[in-house]
Amino acid sequence: MGFKILLVNPPFGRGKGYSREGRCTQEAGFWATPWPPYSLAMLAAVLRNGNSARILDCPAQNISENKLSAVVARSAPDIVMASVGTETIESDLAALEKIKALPFKPLVIIFGVHATVFAKDILENSAVDFVVRGEPEETARELAMRDRLWDGLAERIPDIALNGHPEKRLPNSLNFRVEGIEGEAMILCLDMNRVSVSSGSACTTGSLDPSHVLLAMGIPAELAHGSQRVTLGRGTTELDIDYYLDIFPPIVARLRDMSPVYNK
Repeated sequence: MGFKILLVNPPFGRGKGYSREGRCTQEAGFWATPWPPYSLAMLAAVLRNGNSARILDCPAQNISENKLSAVVARSAPDIVMASVGTETIESDLAALEKIKALPFKPLVIIFGVHATVFAKDILENSAVDFVVRGEPEETARELAMRDRLWDGLAERIPDIALNGHPEKRLPNSLNFRVEGIEGEAMILCLDMNRVSVSSGSACTTGSLDPSHVLLAMGIPAELAHGSQRVTLGRGTTELDIDYYLDIFPPIVARLRDMSPVYNK
């Protein structure tokens, strides 16, 4: 199961005179190229593994700010990723606000030099769900793998729930709870299968107590005890996700068969 991802090079509010090359905005001239921005091409190459990724280069395709939301509506993507620049940030955000107002409300992610430096200010705009600081293609890859992992777990394992907000969370971290099983038992079984995870936050690794953060969120102690944190990184691959999805559901079934508290 993949996502429909639209990679957008937004239109310029000034109408002409500027062209994005790579991750910045520069004066149009000899180096202003007609092909899609390099960063969007790299993102498309990464995200097409298991997803549908399409580039929408508004300046090259002569798509204005007023037409952009209609074009996006026809595509109906799950995720919109946009490159923004300092010179065009106001018109970029205005265009994204119209996209976010569409009935299907896609997840909006922006990146670029300006977004990296002024991430906090940009996040105050309700049209933006995530700001990617630094290299966007690596963050996008982790985000896609994280969502694929969670979708696979939810399909294969009953009585499993996500800890935290379904959207506003770190792109490389998945925290969930499995009813009827102690977190330490899951971790030991996974460790025997060469998979390293944790039952709590990174700063409390090794503690047998339930996460104080999960308890503060109102999750009962018995459910917090059955939580697991999976962290993805630069070295994580799609094969790793497949392997985890192959071995973990049988582990859950076996532990639940032995559990004195799980009777479903």
